[in-house]
Amino acid sequence: MTVCLLYVIVEVCFCRVLKITITQEVDLANILLISHYFGCTGAPASLLRHAVYLKNAGHNVDVWSLGGGVLIEQYQKAGFSPIIIQKDYYHIEKAWHNSKKKYDLIVCNTTDTYQCVEVLSKKNVPLVWFIRETALVDEYMQTNKAFAKCFSTYYNLYTVSNYAVKTICKYNKNVRVINNSVADTFKEFAQFQKNLRFGYIGSIIPIKGVDVLLKAFSKVLDEGFDVSLTLAGGIGDYARNLQAMYQKYPQMKWLGEVHAADKEKFFDAIDVLVVPSIDEPGALTLLEGCMKGKIVITTKNVGSNYVVADQKSGFIVQTNDENALSDAIKALIKKNKDELRTMQELSRKRYLQYGQPQREREGVLKMLADNISNPPKTRYVLPYFLLQTKNLAQKLFYERNENKRKYCFFGIPLISFKKEHIRICGIKIHLKRKKSK
Repeated sequence: MTVCLLYVIVEVCFCRVLKITITQEVDLANILLISHYFGCTGAPASLLRHAVYLKNAGHNVDVWSLGGGVLIEQYQKAGFSPIIIQKDYYHIEKAWHNSKKKYDLIVCNTTDTYQCVEVLSKKNVPLVWFIRETALVDEYMQTNKAFAKCFSTYYNLYTVSNYAVKTICKYNKNVRVINNSVADTFKEFAQFQKNLRFGYIGSIIPIKGVDVLLKAFSKVLDEGFDVSLTLAGGIGDYARNLQAMYQKYPQMKWLGEVHAADKEKFFDAIDVLVVPSIDEPGALTLLEGCMKGKIVITTKNVGSNYVVADQKSGFIVQTNDENALSDAIKALIKKNKDELRTMQELSRKRYLQYGQPQREREGVLKMLADNISNPPKTRYVLPYFLLQTKNLAQKLFYERNENKRKYCFFGIPLISFKKEHIRICGIKIHLKRKKSK
């Protein structure tokens, strides 16, 4: 009796008043996943994997989306019934009210779900905000005040790579990592042909670095090397312009967008996969290339390049550098077939070590365990307008570099310090230094 009474006192006085929770194991959880849309891109596909992991672990999973897309059929085939809601505060609030379901965890996927984060983080339910972008984070922090306010103070962020963490931590250090994965569909290593075959698969847009790849590859061809490049990706205006620029090279083959069986044919027809992105937090195509046993050439700004052993299973080159890329291509051309096969085998081993679904699944279930019994804590954060005031004050009144500190007023220097002098309102005062004896 005394023990029971003591437990009640502790629970009421400490757990409720001080917002401390007693962790309990939950056998069955109701989980809500929110996607920004169902387009055939990496973020919705990754969220689908997370949904399947959670469902297979016995949990009830609901899926909402702020937009449609072809991938909705894949969600339905996996046994989910996605609901599409409008992207504004009123309709998000209305959807929550109409659901009449008690959720144990909410996961909002990508930066574009920030409005859902703003509304649903106030529902006293643990909410994970999964960020899969880097360049877009920088852009939104400068151009979207609502996003910037929410993102800079949010307490529970996840992302896909340590590369992405570097960008996120410029604005918010409350971030953890769950690396991406791809399913293992490996059959066998393809036989080498007379010439070495290179390939690119993905969106053909500026940030993917396809233009850099084409410049590098055209240099290699101009030097007389007998190689081919196959490009698979949607053909829009940007891709058509690139096609026109390099139409004199028959060694460059453009397939357009590929799926399913055609995607398998693409990988069967190449020896080396090139992922030349200018900025990509967690390239799934890189993981696919390693899974298929392909040598991979990628850049330092691709988050999933941890799977590549530089100079051993592939190359990690300087970003946006056509010369570095062409050098890597030529280095592979000069290798014999035994050396190339050794690289392919190591690439496959690296996938088995770092890119299998089991690793990602464990991360997702750990995310669930870490969050489900810990509802949002009372947070004492600097209000957003004060954060802005602090930043503004630094810009207006204080500047610093390696050689000089300067106090100014709206950009007009008032006092500046250097080792040899002080300048006050434009008047230079030299500092006398004692001469060493």
